[in-house]
Amino acid sequence: MNFTNLLSILESKNNLSDELFKKYLEYLNVNLEDNEIEDLSKFIEKLFGEYQSPNIFDGYYIGYKIPQISKEFDLLRITKNSVINIELKSGASEENIKKQLTQNKYYLDSLGKDKIYNITYQSNEDKLYILNEKKELSELEVKDLLEVLLTDSPTKENLDSLFDPSEFLVSPFNSTDKFIKGEYFLTDHQVKIKKSILEIMAKNEFGPCAISGKAGTGKTLLVYDIAKEIISNHNKVLIVHCGKLNLGQVKLRDVHNFDLISISEFTEQRVKDSYSLIIFDEAQRIRSIQLTVIINNKEKFNYLFSYDKTQTLSLIDGKHGNRSAAELFEGIKNHFELSENIRTNKEISSFIKRFVNKKENKSQRAYKNVTIQYFENMNCVGGYVKNLEDERWVYINYTEQLHGSSIYETYNIHTNSSANAHGVIGQEFDKVVVIVGEKFVYKETGELTHTTNGPYLPHKMLFQAITRVRKELKIIIVNNPEILERCIEILNPLQKR
Repeated sequence: MNFTNLLSILESKNNLSDELFKKYLEYLNVNLEDNEIEDLSKFIEKLFGEYQSPNIFDGYYIGYKIPQISKEFDLLRITKNSVINIELKSGASEENIKKQLTQNKYYLDSLGKDKIYNITYQSNEDKLYILNEKKELSELEVKDLLEVLLTDSPTKENLDSLFDPSEFLVSPFNSTDKFIKGEYFLTDHQVKIKKSILEIMAKNEFGPCAISGKAGTGKTLLVYDIAKEIISNHNKVLIVHCGKLNLGQVKLRDVHNFDLISISEFTEQRVKDSYSLIIFDEAQRIRSIQLTVIINNKEKFNYLFSYDKTQTLSLIDGKHGNRSAAELFEGIKNHFELSENIRTNKEISSFIKRFVNKKENKSQRAYKNVTIQYFENMNCVGGYVKNLEDERWVYINYTEQLHGSSIYETYNIHTNSSANAHGVIGQEFDKVVVIVGEKFVYKETGELTHTTNGPYLPHKMLFQAITRVRKELKIIIVNNPEILERCIEILNPLQKR
């Protein structure tokens, strides 16, 4: 994003042809609608009426969005000691202005500047508002804004390097304290779904709702946020995690008194209590025996199912339980879908899409946060993975079967931080390492699969593992030239195919 002079925008708008003005905005990497240009023009004219120097108009970023979460700021001006955010509105209520500026403060505080100025220009009133130190909204005089703008000179920054999306992507499990304190915000789409579900519940007509979405779309945060709000209103919520409880869930249960159980504990006896809502997270893994309990009690409870049909791990999930659950979800009238990936960065998301399907080549880009290492056998791999643990990598094993020898044992390495594919359901980690062994192959359709299947599907477990990553992914390939060649094709697009 280019460092922009606002006065240049206004003068080019007033003096250039529409076509040339559009090209100029494209060069600046600025995307403005007509109403936004009108609000911006009024704001510039207001400042210029008080102070004619072009200096106060220099050094702005227009319409910057934080990667992954798509949080947008109308105007940002960053100096050595401060950051100035100015939002352009027309006809917004003071409540909505305060809400937006409060959210902006949360994101901008991460920059560590001495001063954060969160300001809104309301064009229809020709007024300026500021979020003060008490987090209250008050009017701001033009002369006071000019004083701020004249205090420091703007600095040119790489905004994507300043804003770390992982600071804002709160997980109820991996960032439990932040979740409890409410130090997070939902996307507009999540807020809309939450509002709809709470309105449905308020009608006191027992029935199910469903939220679906692929890995990284924010399903778990949304349903746990819904649970937290209902609990704060002194109502009872039961959360059923369709897997083993992780450490974050145990903390929510034991320290913060969430009524939270694993799916194995969900029985007829357990649902005798009165609940305002029962939530099933990772509901694609519900089995037939639990579906029976759900159906038997459908006239007594509001149900909320959160699921991703691509995240099945076993043959049983895929053939029996998952089919029954999918039929139930598809028949739910109140069904909401999350489509925007807000957790996994776009680079890694693109790599995963191409890695699991050899015929997927539409999205080609630089993959700076994906690395591969090739070994002929496992002799050196164990020590290599354990050394990675010191660099905060999390190694995710394949879940071993309970009885008899496991086909995955050869490739499993147990470290202090390692977990298996079933144990990381719903969690996320900054740096993930996985091992891909010799029995992984691509089918004629291009899909990644495994030549040997036990009770758990290896290619599904691998997919589960690599979709847990937020920042960096490392794939260790053992004795599998086909997988190595595919990874090189993706990571080195100049390589001849």
